[in-house]
Amino acid sequence: MWIKQVSAETMIQDFATQFQTGFNLGPIALNSQTILWAFFGVVVLIYIVVSLVLVYHWRRYSLRNRRIAFAETVYFFVSISVLVVALFALILS
Repeated sequence: MWIKQVSAETMIQDFATQFQTGFNLGPIALNSQTILWAFFGVVVLIYIVVSLVLVYHWRRYSLRNRRIAFAETVYFFVSISVLVVALFALILS
């Protein structure tokens, strides 16, 4: 049995070609667009969980402090803006 030696450069080129054309996993075909949408979905889920935890702690332990209300406003404004920009980037790609 002969083992074919392949250079690292060839392996990287093969992987890059396969990533651009898509992975075929039987009934599931993964292309780069599908992977990006899945990654975006995971990021949104993590964002929701982290935001819920932060809001709970801000509301439970802040004693209605004005600085905490300002921090909430800035957090949600900036983070939602970033998510919207990422969404538009995915839609336009």
